[in-house]
Amino acid sequence: MNKATDNGGPAPVPFWRSHFLGLALAAVLVPATLLLFPLRPQMARVLPRVGDVATEDVQAPSTLPIRRTQAELESLRDSALQSVPLVLRYDEHRLDSIGREREAFFTLLEHVGAGRRLWDDLLLGFPHVTVPSRLQDLRATDLTRAEAAIDSAFGAIYRFGLLRNTTELPLSENATAAILRAEFETLVRREHLLDIPAAQMILRRALTEAVTDSAMRPALYELARQWLVPNLSFDMKATERRQGMALAAIPENKGLILKDEYIVRAGERITPRHLQGLEALALARQTASGDASLYERLLPGLARGLFLLVLFSGLGLALDLVRPGVFSQPRTLLCLATLYTFELAMLYLIHFRWDISGYLWPVTVAAMLSTILMSAGVGLVFGVFLSLAQGVLLGFDFAPVLLSVIACTVACLAVRNVRKRHQFYRPIVVLAATYGVLILLLESLRFAPTDPLLLCAGYGVLNGVLSPGLAIFSLSFLESTFRLTTDITLLELADMNHPLLRRLAVAAPGTYHHSILVANLCEAAAESVGANPLLARVGAYFHDIGKMEKPEYFVENQMGRKNKHEGLAPSMSALILAAHIKSGADLAREAKLPAVIIDFIEQHHGTTLMSYFHRKAMEQAGHDIPDADFRYPGPKPKLKETAILMLADSVEAVSRTLDDPRPNRLRSAIHQVVTDKFMAGQLSDCPLTLADLSRIEDAFVHLLLGAFHGRIRYPEQVDADARKREAILG
Repeated sequence: MNKATDNGGPAPVPFWRSHFLGLALAAVLVPATLLLFPLRPQMARVLPRVGDVATEDVQAPSTLPIRRTQAELESLRDSALQSVPLVLRYDEHRLDSIGREREAFFTLLEHVGAGRRLWDDLLLGFPHVTVPSRLQDLRATDLTRAEAAIDSAFGAIYRFGLLRNTTELPLSENATAAILRAEFETLVRREHLLDIPAAQMILRRALTEAVTDSAMRPALYELARQWLVPNLSFDMKATERRQGMALAAIPENKGLILKDEYIVRAGERITPRHLQGLEALALARQTASGDASLYERLLPGLARGLFLLVLFSGLGLALDLVRPGVFSQPRTLLCLATLYTFELAMLYLIHFRWDISGYLWPVTVAAMLSTILMSAGVGLVFGVFLSLAQGVLLGFDFAPVLLSVIACTVACLAVRNVRKRHQFYRPIVVLAATYGVLILLLESLRFAPTDPLLLCAGYGVLNGVLSPGLAIFSLSFLESTFRLTTDITLLELADMNHPLLRRLAVAAPGTYHHSILVANLCEAAAESVGANPLLARVGAYFHDIGKMEKPEYFVENQMGRKNKHEGLAPSMSALILAAHIKSGADLAREAKLPAVIIDFIEQHHGTTLMSYFHRKAMEQAGHDIPDADFRYPGPKPKLKETAILMLADSVEAVSRTLDDPRPNRLRSAIHQVVTDKFMAGQLSDCPLTLADLSRIEDAFVHLLLGAFHGRIRYPEQVDADARKREAILG
């Protein structure tokens, strides 16, 4: 509770406490924004664009290196890595042992015909070699040719060495391989390397040409292919060393601008070459600033931070104007912070990660969502804030800021009356047309060539098409996450077939019809003061659902029966009446009604005094009794709509007590109700003004006069009234 002041009123809440959440969010979001958008990448954004005309001579104050862009460096690095050959080690010892073994085998094979013992010696001497028995019948001429063919094939196969399988080699984009031997190195194209399957084909072809006996060829092939042993191995460490050397040899600079050389002359059209020189100058100045004082180094960043603080302060003031009490609504502030984070992330990705057109930044998504979830005023203020933040973060370029402001304004106007999800089709057409036309105008003023101009306009049209789709896709998530209520949700709740309303119609028909009449009053009054008429109507439908628990204790449901309160103590009657507030709120929470509808239930009586039962209690006690036990629990209305419901609820009840509801009497009764509520302080927490109260009274009078319109009195009705008066007067 707030501490009381000397005059008895509540002490004002300190600014930092009432705006704590807003200040905390700003304290987090401003540094996060500056970290996400560092100053260095922004320097290129303030440089002229290709095609602009230089306004002054620019000379190099010293010799400036023209640095390669990150894309150029990446391209050179990729090329350098691809040009490095794979390093393969050649095992000569294995090849020599294979050759010696093959020579010894064929020497013994030449003497096989001399006797059985030599064949057994051959098998015993080469136990790891599978020797086909058919070789015993090999003729001497074919043996000589076969041995020569095999030696020739092995010479060709092992010229550069043999791999197990070429597909197992890494770095498939590298086109060459360096084969390291003991004394020298051989550079070979990758496709010339041989593996086991390729060597077998060479061997088979050599034997086919050399051996005439077709029956012996398979046996010779089965024998010889056993000596096809890989002697090449991939050396990863040596390859990585060469890659490192290749990368280190790439120069970061691609040229020099000598001291006092003109980078660009006044009146010249900026070319890519000029722009490279200007970027080199900007980078040199930024590097030089590193040697400056701490103050000089921090000043640019502090300036950008100050601009952002000014924007956040302006946003806070504007939100206070268009949505009073917003800083006491944590869910609203967190929703706006979420939308800001989303837009900031998209801006960063589009400009610095994806490097695509800035015309694709979906700033209107946040503007549309804040309009639908809160109000058109909030959406417009938030859209302008995001547009100005874009200018601060991207080099103070005016054109995209202007485009974003206009697009957000159009988006807010296009969705301000959206009450059904299919109505998002209209914003798609409007936004696409707005972006397309504005971008054509802006780029035409820059004398952009036709093709780039049309491409930019196409990006804008695509943005206009995608943004409403993204907004409707995100709407349900934001509604459920932050428990915000849109007109779309309210329309669904306005269905009189809602389970709670159907229960109310059965359990408390008098309260049900009372709620419908109050809803009509609330809607008319809300329209007259610029409040949300749909919210006021739906809140009125549900405001008395708590009376379903004990409907017979409320006069509109007694229908001529004995008043239940006549036999109760006044304090008990007050408790029963006040209990319908808590019961209604509990029923609403069980039915998962939005929080704003629960506010209508809890606030529609405020802390009003139940004067009838309080006066009755004092009459029975014979002395004054404190009124604390005879007041509704509150709180007082916080919104225009809940305050209107309080007034409409009382006005409808009073209007039913008038025997002769002529215009003057009706207006006087309504004015008295509004005055009593105002003088009792029940409207002190809501944003209604005295002018609003006057317009609300007029709306009530106009509607109730229609409800109590006069009718023609027929003669039999006059006679019946006369007889009734006579009976009453006796």
